[in-house]
Amino acid sequence: MGRHTQYIVSLSQEEKNKLQAMSKDNKLSARVSKRVLILLALDDKKNSNLNEKLNSICGLSQ
Repeated sequence: MGRHTQYIVSLSQEEKNKLQAMSKDNKLSARVSKRVLILLALDDKKNSNLNEKLNSICGLSQ
């Protein structure tokens, strides 16, 4: 496998609001809903347990 590329996610307040509204929409596909939650989690810079949060969103166990 190749190296993982790391990206910095920095959302504006408007983008956060739109993603939060999308996360509450039950009409989204599971794939889109999961991606929305991942983007919101990555932007949360205060979250010290990011890997734990992403694993719970993606349904992975450690």
